[in-house]
Amino acid sequence: MTLSNGKIGFDYSFKENEILSLVIESPTLFSEFVGSLWNQCDGRDGSFSLYENDKAHNISKEMECLVNPFAVDCNDKKIIAALYKELKTIADESYQEEVASTNLIILNLLDKISESSFYPLDYSFESDIISLLKLYDVHICLEEDTLIERLLNYFRLKKKLCDTSIFVAVNIHQYLNKEDIIELYKSLFYEKIFFISVESQDVPIYPNEKRYIIDKDCCIIDID
Repeated sequence: MTLSNGKIGFDYSFKENEILSLVIESPTLFSEFVGSLWNQCDGRDGSFSLYENDKAHNISKEMECLVNPFAVDCNDKKIIAALYKELKTIADESYQEEVASTNLIILNLLDKISESSFYPLDYSFESDIISLLKLYDVHICLEEDTLIERLLNYFRLKKKLCDTSIFVAVNIHQYLNKEDIIELYKSLFYEKIFFISVESQDVPIYPNEKRYIIDKDCCIIDID
């Protein structure tokens, strides 16, 4: 899979066990670069294209741009929606009788309560399993003591539940130390997740990084 930006003449083909590391020296270009990725990951227009074997891929479905690592939420709307869909499949395939009997118990209880009331009552009963999951606020429960743990959990969930395979992190080196970066890369390789680090200033080069510097004249320098 290849990420391309025709505006600045940039192309990169993703490889397993390799991190794309970009240092963009110009604040203006940095803002435009990150802004375009952010917009396209959110479904809006931008200057990037993602393709494989001449087939275009939808960036908003396969990529996510992280500007604030503290804002990641392992129970965001996309994760919860995908989780409920997966749980519904499990219920439909393995627990149809239990779901039906549970619905019957609830309906009987509602009937009894209504009959005991002085007021004429009616109600709308949603019998699907997703309504039940929402009612009891079923969600992901993880112990996260550090930022790196939160990020890794988030990446794994987004990959497994939402098929997000490429993550862009902006100035991530400002939040993580050397040991965290090494752990992050190791886990990303294991999970087969592609990762792009975009930095506004030079940072140390780590093993398995492919580093490019885009200087203030918009020249792309390949650092081997």
